Amino acid sequence: MNRQSQIKILVTGAAGLLGSHLVDSLLHRGFRVTGIDNLSIGQLRNLEQAMTSDRFSFHKIDVCRRSDIIDLEPHHVIVHLAAYKIEVPGLHGTDILEVNSQGTSCMLEMARRWRCRFVFGSTSDVYGKSDDLPFKEDSDLVLGASTVARWGYASSKLFDEHLCFANQRRYGIPATVIRYFNTYGPRHDLTVKSGGPQALFFDALLRGKKMIIHGDGLQRRAFSYVGDTIEMTTRVIERRETEGEIINIGNPNEDISIKDLALLAWDVMGCAGVAPIEYIPHEQFYKSGKFEEIMCRIPDIEKASRLLDYVPHVSIRAGMTLTLDWQRNLDEYVAGDGCS
Repeated sequence: MNRQSQIKILVTGAAGLLGSHLVDSLLHRGFRVTGIDNLSIGQLRNLEQAMTSDRFSFHKIDVCRRSDIIDLEPHHVIVHLAAYKIEVPGLHGTDILEVNSQGTSCMLEMARRWRCRFVFGSTSDVYGKSDDLPFKEDSDLVLGASTVARWGYASSKLFDEHLCFANQRRYGIPATVIRYFNTYGPRHDLTVKSGGPQALFFDALLRGKKMIIHGDGLQRRAFSYVGDTIEMTTRVIERRETEGEIINIGNPNEDISIKDLALLAWDVMGCAGVAPIEYIPHEQFYKSGKFEEIMCRIPDIEKASRLLDYVPHVSIRAGMTLTLDWQRNLDEYVAGDGCS
């Protein structure tokens, strides 16, 4: 029996984009994996492959419900990915702040009970409005005023980062914080609650609608294909030298404006003519008062490449093509739909 089969790993948010791909990766490596998710955003179809393994079990559990979590058997590692993202219509700031803080607190309590490692999925959003590019793990974090709803998500994640390291100092719980930079790919959510621009652009085009861009589309992002992101995440879990570290995970090689990303989506679809794009002000979409955009978000991944011995290699065009191949075959769309 190999060593990995003796190690039990708990993944929260297991039915989401990151969670489901991580579950598959860990099972492929030979680990025993338990996935939990309340399915408020994640979908069970994302775990179809995992469900065929006798080393995987799934529980529909809300990470904020201690009474449900307490009955789980001890694990060696907790990977906490369950969270709500930035406030959008249908997802309130109170839910984001309460679920993200309470969920992390509950899972850290389990880490203390089990005396296990804790790997926390944070976000590049914590760098805020800093113009010290590319963002390094020890860069200053520059958030806006608390009256601007846009910063609630970043604040919740930053609080959780502090909570992880406070537990490490006080209780000796080995903690690692991963700051993810804009992952996309097959199994991404198709709604504004959690779906990134790739998901929403392809969704619009497959339904014969316009791609919606918030603002002028000049904001730039460095996108990471899910295969690269998950390989790096799996190596974080496997390597004890990552304990006590904050690690950027992303692909800095091809940052792109949101406008150009929409044009790329149109091109990858094989469409001709002028791409159907509609620009709307941030305030019109978010409906939460003033909105402050981050105009450029690019990671420095020197630490990740050194500790993990891996660098992202999937190009944005290749990743978008793989994503479209998956998305256009979903039951949500009629065969043949596309360019209008």
